[in-house]
Amino acid sequence: MASSENELTTSRLGHVLMDVLLPAVHRDTAPLVVSAFRARGEPVSFEDARNGAYVPFHIGDAWGPPWSTTWFHVQGQVPGRWSGLPVVAFFDPGFAERTG
Repeated sequence: MASSENELTTSRLGHVLMDVLLPAVHRDTAPLVVSAFRARGEPVSFEDARNGAYVPFHIGDAWGPPWSTTWFHVQGQVPGRWSGLPVVAFFDPGFAERTG
């Protein structure tokens, strides 16, 4: 299979996963609040990250420049109606560009 065929297949599978399967399985959602601490260089210790200056982070925000580190802090409430059910947080890091 040629490289372009692999890319097309991967793109189509990504579309099916993100736009068809996940919404079918995870129909009920709850909001999350995300903040980020961006630090130059690597590694960044947990202690430094824990004490870092976290700022609001929104869908589409840049993680930071190359060779930097970003730590995320995620907060949310599990709705009472989910009591006893498995709960999953799904994050799409946006590494691959999705096509329609």
